[in-house]
Amino acid sequence: MDKSASRTAELVAAVRAGHRRHEGATLFDDPWAEMFLGPVWSTVVRYGWLYRLVSERVLRSLRPVQGQILLRAQFNLQTAQAAIDRGIRQFLLLGAGFDSFALRCCAQNLPVRVFELDHPATQQQKLTHLAAREVDLQTKAQTQFIAIDFERTAPHDLLLAHGWNPSQPAHVSWMGTTYYLAPEAIEHTLVSLRGVLCSGSEVIVDHGLPLDQLDPQTRDELTQLMAFVASRSEPMRSLFTPHEFDVLGARAGYEVIESLASDQIRSRLIPPNCPVPFSAFSRLVRLGVHSRTRGGSGLSEAG
Repeated sequence: MDKSASRTAELVAAVRAGHRRHEGATLFDDPWAEMFLGPVWSTVVRYGWLYRLVSERVLRSLRPVQGQILLRAQFNLQTAQAAIDRGIRQFLLLGAGFDSFALRCCAQNLPVRVFELDHPATQQQKLTHLAAREVDLQTKAQTQFIAIDFERTAPHDLLLAHGWNPSQPAHVSWMGTTYYLAPEAIEHTLVSLRGVLCSGSEVIVDHGLPLDQLDPQTRDELTQLMAFVASRSEPMRSLFTPHEFDVLGARAGYEVIESLASDQIRSRLIPPNCPVPFSAFSRLVRLGVHSRTRGGSGLSEAG
């Protein structure tokens, strides 16, 4: 496992922070994103002219991807809010990066438990940022931070060891991560999770589409993104057709509730006259759990 923290995690936080400061938070509002930025990105985000320069010139090829980052965050927030409204009180973030959901829950005094699984170096960097601002989410928001290598470790036992309740329905978020894992690791993680998710749980996940499934402009946008993340030692490893991902989900024991294509994402999540560009190389998926069978343990539950 690479021992360094994710470099794209900070970039994603910078996109959210810059969107709030300079673009009116039209797609997603994250008041906490700036706390996770180092000196360079903090300076870029602080000054509008510098943020525009970096976004439109230095990172021009990534500009369409910024909309995708914001939209998947908004989709996840909407589904999480719907889960809370249904009475869900257990939330899991896989590959959490610098996500601020736990901070949002803390600010709103929501009676929920949040579990974050992520690369140990990235997670430690997040905890360092929180400690510098004297934020103790483990106490205030009942948040558990759990280090994991998705390529080598199944989340099942880790979650149970940290107080996860497999009899309580959960909302699971797995955003911006499957691109960087081998297909086998993705399926292995979903299968492992299936053993600790009871009826009524959902997994919210996004996945990229193969290059040959895209129009020329979107194909070029994804190609440039692939080159960019590879140059930062985080190469993309998995892209799926909608059918391939549906089959993978079914094989792991889930039902596809919805799989949003680009036109559905636009109509549902993008407000009229929004200036933020959006690249259509991925889908947003909700996987549902209606019963649970845990292989090898004799534990089963009918939902």
